[in-house]
Amino acid sequence: MALSDKVSEHLDAAQSELRRALFHAATNEQPATIQGIANLLHELDKLSTVADILDHLDHMKSKGDIKWRDFE
Repeated sequence: MALSDKVSEHLDAAQSELRRALFHAATNEQPATIQGIANLLHELDKLSTVADILDHLDHMKSKGDIKWRDFE
């Protein structure tokens, strides 16, 4: 199941705020802080990508195009 609309909405808002924080951190903060914010953005992006991939695989499984044993 893909991320719900509400969860996606909140994750998008979090990403937007982190982008703003990264923008301001780029001129005023230590490199470790900048890297930490960038890592958070990357992890949020991976979360929605993985959810989409798993949803697609479940859809393929339900159609019979793929069986989970194919990955063993």
